[in-house]
Amino acid sequence: MVKNTLLRLQGITKIFDGFKALDNVDLTIDYGEVVGLVGDNGAGKSTLVKIIMGVYKPDGGKMFFEGKEVDFKQYGPSVAFSMGIVPVYQERALAPNHSIRENIFMGRELVRYGFLRINEMKKLSMKVVSTLGFTRGISPEKIVKFLSGGQQQAVALSRALIFPCKLLLLDEPTTGVSQKIATKMLNPFFEHFRQRNVSILFISHELERLYRLVDKICILKAGVKVWEGKKEDITLNEIISLL
Repeated sequence: MVKNTLLRLQGITKIFDGFKALDNVDLTIDYGEVVGLVGDNGAGKSTLVKIIMGVYKPDGGKMFFEGKEVDFKQYGPSVAFSMGIVPVYQERALAPNHSIRENIFMGRELVRYGFLRINEMKKLSMKVVSTLGFTRGISPEKIVKFLSGGQQQAVALSRALIFPCKLLLLDEPTTGVSQKIATKMLNPFFEHFRQRNVSILFISHELERLYRLVDKICILKAGVKVWEGKKEDITLNEIISLL
């Protein structure tokens, strides 16, 4: 195992009702590397992310994280999170009737001596939301359902900025957000994690933006990996031709 490798997938296979969603897929992600996962709808991208996160258990293959093999029998989202694997799915999964602060810290509240550290959570909530460029009309106690779509997505992304992270899984994180707002959020978001040497697996149907932000490309087609390599070794037109 190469010491610089954070995550290694080997021969990952997943079958749903006789259909192979993933067929013998290999993938490596190095420390601090940003990898773009590309493929048409049904290519297996989200399935692969959910296997890495422990939502699905594969029907074949192995996964190594920081050089140690993961025991899929014991593996699940809580274990993945404790290892430093953090997901941001295209479904925002926000609680619309709760505040920005409550959504960012939901299930991971800061507590001291049995009491919620509300003032600290308020300050941290505003810090991470402002990192993504959203401050106008925002307060930590504002109810999420009254936010714009872009502001809601900023809240969803902000949850990943709060806690220690080694591998960030981004599955279409700007779905339903305008190009202008997506750029406004993603540029500082990626810079934040690059400065901390955090690895990122990034899925997006917006290939031009993905190409600008990543170091490496992995292409899936009908559950099979058809290409993996540095982005300098493939053009956008070549990527499109392989889909």
